[in-house]
Amino acid sequence: MVSLMIYLGISVVCIFVLGLTDPKRLKQRKDASSIAPFRFVLVLLSLFPGVWLLFNLAGAFFLIWFGIVTMAGWFVALLLQDRVS
Repeated sequence: MVSLMIYLGISVVCIFVLGLTDPKRLKQRKDASSIAPFRFVLVLLSLFPGVWLLFNLAGAFFLIWFGIVTMAGWFVALLLQDRVS
């Protein structure tokens, strides 16, 4: 169970950083294209715990991880949305 919490922490932090470094959000900055390799590594790092759980035949932990990471992704999108007034 502790390892599941660690896996969730890794994935959620990666998703939050991916949300902060969104290319549409950084379109005003000139170095937005230099972030692409970093973002690719973050995507792989955020998915690695799920793949690890799946290949270790921990199906229940995988479903818990998948559900929480999905909700965290929606929560990050909600927090980082640009509100137009």
